[in-house]
Amino acid sequence: MRLSKEKMIEIIKQYKTIEKKPFIMEVLGTPNSGKTTAIQTLEKILKRINAKYIIIYEVANKCEIEDKVSPDFNIWTMSETIKLLIEAFNNDYDIIICERGILDTICWCNMFFNQEKLSKEEYKCITDFVLLKRFSSSFVCSCVMKCDVKTSIKRENLDELLELKGSIVNENVLEQYNFSLEKVCKEYAQHFKKIDIIDTSEMDQTEINKSFVNFIFNNLSQAT
Repeated sequence: MRLSKEKMIEIIKQYKTIEKKPFIMEVLGTPNSGKTTAIQTLEKILKRINAKYIIIYEVANKCEIEDKVSPDFNIWTMSETIKLLIEAFNNDYDIIICERGILDTICWCNMFFNQEKLSKEEYKCITDFVLLKRFSSSFVCSCVMKCDVKTSIKRENLDELLELKGSIVNENVLEQYNFSLEKVCKEYAQHFKKIDIIDTSEMDQTEINKSFVNFIFNNLSQAT
């Protein structure tokens, strides 16, 4: 679907007129599934149509905890993201996009629980907190962008131009995360209005960007 600038403006205006609140969406999923670049593409479009928006990009790169696969790292990113979301909720935006938010927190905590890095009590406590209705019910939808392990590693290595293996982008962690991602999306679906999955494994970035932008405006239209 290809939309004109005028049609995009009309869709956003119609949504805000009917719903009288911002369109709020979380974007999460497998590392290297194309999330950040797709969001950046959407931001260029929102700027050009003068939409009143905020994008809460992934805050993990601001965290000074070195161990990225520790529960503390995830708890820090969760806390920082919720702080930014609360600030955004209290402003008059048309659109709020959050990269890695509430559902993402549950995915990582589920993985840590499976690894016995979080106790059952800790896992439940964190999950209950992020699932408070004041947070979870605010999201119109959650966009899960996933790709298979081989594709994620290939993209990390710039299509095999480099040989890289990080603390997160490696077969073991990616397999465990994708397992938790699929499990959590099923188990906690009732807490969210809508969870949709885009599998980007066979897409190039241009296709990912188009699919994502279409996804946004389709959901804006359907929500009204």
